[in-house]
Amino acid sequence: MAEASRRAARKSTRTGLPNAVFVAAGVETLPSELDGIATLVTIRFPWGSLLRGALGLDESAAASIARLVAPAGALEIAVSVEERDTIGPDRPASTFGERDVERIRRTYDSLGLQLCDVNLLDPERIDDLRSSWARRLRVDRDRRAWSLRLERAGSHIG
Repeated sequence: MAEASRRAARKSTRTGLPNAVFVAAGVETLPSELDGIATLVTIRFPWGSLLRGALGLDESAAASIARLVAPAGALEIAVSVEERDTIGPDRPASTFGERDVERIRRTYDSLGLQLCDVNLLDPERIDDLRSSWARRLRVDRDRRAWSLRLERAGSHIG
């Protein structure tokens, strides 16, 4: 996160992001000052409680994620879940699939976000994510990855 912070702090004329916010906190303890602040929330290859929230297995964590999204905002998630992965007692070991998609749809719909897009990520798209965690997981060689996009009802962000 330190390198991302340095890049974000650069002057905007040098590809900096003047409105980037970095928080070191568990998904369960995100400060309320962040409610509705983000036009785009991006989650890349989560694990632990963030994965359980992203998959809609932990409704409290999912609600914490969803409350970050501003009106007319979006949530983008990239996940890679295989049968051998341990997620928690509420999700039996299996590869990410349609049951997960439907649970995500139901959970986030109740939180004001509509599932708009689900795609299997091809190797180019995985590379575009520039995720060191995806490389460690050996996504694309040994594992498949999926992208999901959810939007606030009635919004569309290109």
